[in-house]
Formats: sequence, structure tokens, C-alpha cells
Amino acid sequence: MKIFNGIFSVLLGLLLTVTLIILGGIITLQNTILNTDFVISEMEKLDVYSIITDRIKLQLNDQLPTEVAYVEEKIDETIIELKPWFNKQANFIICEGLAYIKGEQNLHIVISLIEAKEIIQENVEEAIEEFLLPELQAFPPDITQLLISQIYTEIDKQIPEQIEIDEALLGTEIVLQLHQVRKTVGYIMVGDKILFGLMAVLILFISLLQRWKLKSIAIYTGIPFITAGVFTLIATLITGSFILGLLPSELPAQIISILPAVISDISSLLRIYGIIILITGIALTLLYGKLRAEDNPD
Repeated sequence: MKIFNGIFSVLLGLLLTVTLIILGGIITLQNTILNTDFVISEMEKLDVYSIITDRIKLQLNDQLPTEVAYVEEKIDETIIELKPWFNKQANFIICEGLAYIKGEQNLHIVISLIEAKEIIQENVEEAIEEFLLPELQAFPPDITQLLISQIYTEIDKQIPEQIEIDEALLGTEIVLQLHQVRKTVGYIMVGDKILFGLMAVLILFISLLQRWKLKSIAIYTGIPFITAGVFTLIATLITGSFILGLLPSELPAQIISILPAVISDISSLLRIYGIIILITGIALTLLYGKLRAEDNPD
């Protein structure tokens, strides 16, 4: 009977090891990729706004005549003034997007463009007053006013008051993919509770099989904790290079240069988890050694 109890305890220990490893991954995902504060912080490090605006400026510079350098200056000023608005809207989209992905609400994100529109109109008005009006003095006032009105009308036409993002806008194919993601994330969000419960049940069964003998419980649970801790720490060392190897080469150089730091931030939490699990396993193993020494003083 003792042999069978030992075999079953080992099998339960293997299951406990797997449970601990999966639990580490779920806790890491919940507190990094699925955590609003973490995602916002990492997006600020990536400086997505600068990456987007740099590309827009390159496209505009290719289309603008070389003699209108003042337009480039106005574009730079406008970009700087729009950054606070962009960051505010980006943070709002992240919060709403993650809430949707986690199944907390339906997808309906309303992005107000009023502030951005006002900033653009102000800068266009300054550019007209400073550079365009002197050039138009040779024309009749009616024509000048008509031209300026057309510019403002075009701005109103190109920039709406707001943008609404919902499932209808994204299309059926993307929505189906998002629903699958939401389903997976739903499992992740409750996974830690399920695995904590499973871990408690496994330790309880091991304790029952070992007749509540602390020495035996310590060794049959300590080894799984050590194994899971070592495996987790090894995973943190190799995961970063593996993920970087899967990234498409088309990504902007700015993102590629910062991604290792982002991956390191994600894996650091998993590393802390692995260390805690490993220390717990070592403590249980040392307890086993101490109790065994007490039982066999010679």
C-alpha cells in the first residue's frame, strides 16, 4: 500500500508541476498584456506617436514643393501640439479595447476629433495669415476670401467630429477572430482561480496519501515546486530571443530596437514568479531534510 501511495503521490506531483508552470504564464499575462496600466506604460516607451508622425511627415515632404519650408515648420508645430491629444485618445482606446477583449463590455469606441480639428484649424489660420495672405494681395478680396473659405471647408470635410469603432466597422472576418480572442482571454481571466483551486486539491490529495505526515508532504510537494521554478526561469531566458525571431522584418526600426526591453518587462514578472516558486520548493525540501534528520539522529 505504501508503494502505491508513493506512486500516486509522484503522479500528483507531476500534475502539480504542470499546474504551477501554467499558473505562472496566466498570472504573467493577466498583469502585463491584459493589464491596462502596463500596456499604456509600454506604449509610452515605444513612442508610437513619433513613429506615426515621422511616417506622415515623410509622405507630406515628398508631396510638398521644396520652396515652402514654412509649411514644414507648421506641420512640425501642429504635430507637437497634437501629441497630448493623441496620447489621451490612445490611452482611452487601450482601456476600452482591453475591456472589450476581456469581455467586460461590447465594442463601441468613440474617438472625439474636435480638439485635434481645432488645433489644425488654428495652425492653418496662422499659416494663411503669415504666409498666404501677403501672396494673395494682388487678387481681389472676394477671390482671396473664397480661397480661404474653401481651405476651411476642405478641413471640415476631411476631419469628422468623431470616429466610432464597433464590430460593424471591423467586418465579419476580424470580428470572428476577435471573438475567438475574447474566448481565450476569458479562460485566462478565470484560469488563475481554477489553477489555485487545483493546486490546493492536489496538495490535499498528496497529504491524504501520505497520511498527513509533514516530512512526506514536504518532499512530494517540494520537488514539483523546484521543478516548476527551474523550468519557469529557463523559459524566461529563452522566450525573449524566440519571440524576437518570429517578428516580421517589416516592423519599423524604432519598434524593433525597443521590443527587447518590452519583452524583458513582461518576462521579469514571470521571473519573479519562478524565483518565488523555486524558493518555496527549496524551503519544503530543506524542511524534509530537517525532519528526516530529527527522525534519524544517528
